Amino acid sequence: MSSFKFSLEARSPLDLYQRTIGSVTLEEVSDLAIVSIAAPLDGEAALHKVVDKKLGAQWPSIGTSTLTPHGHRLLGLQADMIFAVFAHPGGRAEVSIQDQLSADCYVTDQSDAFVVLAVAGSGVTDALERVCPLDLSSKAFPVGCTLQTSMEHIGVTISKQSEDCFWLLAATSYAGSLCHAMETAVIQTQ
Repeated sequence: MSSFKFSLEARSPLDLYQRTIGSVTLEEVSDLAIVSIAAPLDGEAALHKVVDKKLGAQWPSIGTSTLTPHGHRLLGLQADMIFAVFAHPGGRAEVSIQDQLSADCYVTDQSDAFVVLAVAGSGVTDALERVCPLDLSSKAFPVGCTLQTSMEHIGVTISKQSEDCFWLLAATSYAGSLCHAMETAVIQTQ
């Protein structure tokens, strides 16, 4: 029997990071659950109807997002798979979604696999354009637009929450690199 005593402490990937540089604020959003919802083979149409009925929002097409009446942001990533991003303190977020849908689908809690970095402020688009190859103008990238891209060497899902706020979702293993890249971009545009 080991005499070592230890305990585990849950921590967010960026340790609740928040920093304002000029007019742009970078902030880790740590109180969100991220759950993938995927349709079984040939079950897309049925699942789309269930999501519409049970969550109160249409299944988002690829590159878009929808907001449910209960505050779930549904991110359209693939034809047969979306992310539901929502406030959910505690664990077992996938059970919450499965119970709401009670449908033939696959749900997986992705919360610990991703970091969400909110980048907001009047200079946010200028800063993002330094590291993001997408056209982020309001015409090309309206509120609700959600796309997967590469920023620096990091795979990122970028979702426009409002005219001056974007969410950046990346693997937790890249949290520090993403934060550093955004800090540098913001500093260079101030």
